[in-house]
Amino acid sequence: MAHIANKIHAEDVSLSRLFTHNRYKIEAFQREYRWEKKHIEALISDLSTNFWGCYNEGDTVADVSNEKRYNCYYMGQVVLCEEGSEISIVDGQQRLTSFTLLLIYLNHLQNNLKEDDRTDLMQYLYVRKAGKTTLVLNVPTREKIVKELINTDISQIDSLIDFVNVCKDESVSNIYDRYSDICSLFPEELKQTDILPLFIEWLQEKVTFVQIDAYSIENAYSIFETMNDRGLNLGPAEILKAYLLSKIEDEDKGEEMNLFWKERIAEIRYIGGPQADETFIRAWLRAKYALTTRAKVAGSENEDFEIIGNQFNSWIKANAKKLGLIQPIDFYNFVKSDFAFYSSVYMDLYKYQHEIQDNTLPFYITAQYPLADSLQLPLFLSPVKKIDTQNDIYHKLCLVNSYIDVYVNRRILWNRSVTQSSVRDYIYSLLKEIRSMGLNELRQHLTDSLHNMFDPFLKESCAMHCNLIYAHYFYSRIVHYCNPSISYDTLIRSRKKNSHVLHRIFTAEEYPELAISNPGFEYSLPNMCLVHRNTNIPDDIEQVSKLQILQEIGFLPEMGEEQYDVPQAFLLARQQRLMHYIDIIWPLDIPKPFSTN
Repeated sequence: MAHIANKIHAEDVSLSRLFTHNRYKIEAFQREYRWEKKHIEALISDLSTNFWGCYNEGDTVADVSNEKRYNCYYMGQVVLCEEGSEISIVDGQQRLTSFTLLLIYLNHLQNNLKEDDRTDLMQYLYVRKAGKTTLVLNVPTREKIVKELINTDISQIDSLIDFVNVCKDESVSNIYDRYSDICSLFPEELKQTDILPLFIEWLQEKVTFVQIDAYSIENAYSIFETMNDRGLNLGPAEILKAYLLSKIEDEDKGEEMNLFWKERIAEIRYIGGPQADETFIRAWLRAKYALTTRAKVAGSENEDFEIIGNQFNSWIKANAKKLGLIQPIDFYNFVKSDFAFYSSVYMDLYKYQHEIQDNTLPFYITAQYPLADSLQLPLFLSPVKKIDTQNDIYHKLCLVNSYIDVYVNRRILWNRSVTQSSVRDYIYSLLKEIRSMGLNELRQHLTDSLHNMFDPFLKESCAMHCNLIYAHYFYSRIVHYCNPSISYDTLIRSRKKNSHVLHRIFTAEEYPELAISNPGFEYSLPNMCLVHRNTNIPDDIEQVSKLQILQEIGFLPEMGEEQYDVPQAFLLARQQRLMHYIDIIWPLDIPKPFSTN
């Protein structure tokens, strides 16, 4: 008989079961929490897409329990080992930490719901066990930041930046950053008071993990190593390479492409990270070949765009003839010509978006508040053709970047969502329309698209309320436009000592009459500005004097030198001035890109 320490137990468990009445620990020698923004973005997109794939208008919370209507969403395995009153997480801490942050955020969102519509999410954040109350994810070095996020309103998370800076802990820093990402990426449509309770119920009961329980820590790590280290764990890019090269019958040509593929993938990963090759391939295939998308009807099957996102290697194999991959030479040219060309464009684009250079600064600026990569990257690549000159390629990328910049900012300012699930169908449609377009036609088409979308909106409908992360970005654009000599890198939201922070000009406590006549004015765009992080503005200073100081220092550059005696006059004048700058910085007529010569 096998010893109990060598046995394991595996079963499907819901998120609610995984997080209820359990106290988890993460061993000190395990790696830090290292999820990046792209991982949070993918998680939220996947959750949102799968929820909406089940939802029908008029559904109630009770309908979510219907197994025929609402499917489970599989989140992979977690490997655990019980040790006394705690459970050690051997594999899965990245996902469990990320779901903890999502639960914290959802708990704050519930403040907008009626009491009867709220769910007790605190039971998944705190546990009382063995005579003490702790966080469910009980990691001492992370305890303070997690508790601060639980106790801090979403609108006040910037107040935690100094604590994060002083802490100088990688996991604490990433936890704060990923929570900020959740705040900015979570879809507006899921926040609706008739939808949010359903989504929370679905998240609790339909998001499913495979829980693998080991009966000794040694056995738990043996399981972890078996799943991660043994055998040939090929990713989809490697599987795709094997398929394409297997069709090249000439051995010399096959070896030539094998060497080239490995070198090019190494280049892509070097500049973009370990999964950049898969990101590129998805963008390339969607940009140049995808035609169909899944219908927005419960139970619909995945189509080109979705299958490429999940299994692009299988999609190419199933669509080889449609791609012109018939003879061995076709597969050779597909790698040597198409793959080589578009991967080169992708790497150039990546550099434009991540390096501050004079001729690529617009790309860097737009990338600070972009569309999801799964949308913007194929949109960039779509109009580019192999016969384009290097100058034409650059100009096409500039035109698409201008379009994305205007599209994202105007949608937000007109109170419309830009999350992946909200705009996916529109962007996929546009992507197909501009595929392989010439320069002049592309510029006209993108301009017409903007006019068709935004011309019907009156200026009075512009939203002067938005999330604080976007508000910071908005003012970074305003300030940089007014003072282009200021390094844009100091204006973006960061924890650097020379950076700027968002500042409220007037408060409801100081001006209660403003709060009565204009509820929410404290967090409206006209009542905020950027100031240097180390700027000291006394709290007890008279507000009119405060305005003068802000103007004299240069923190209200768009307002000129005109003085205002009362807050109401200032806020009204500033709103009008901001509308003027919105039209200048984000015009509907896309300008011709400047030359690289």
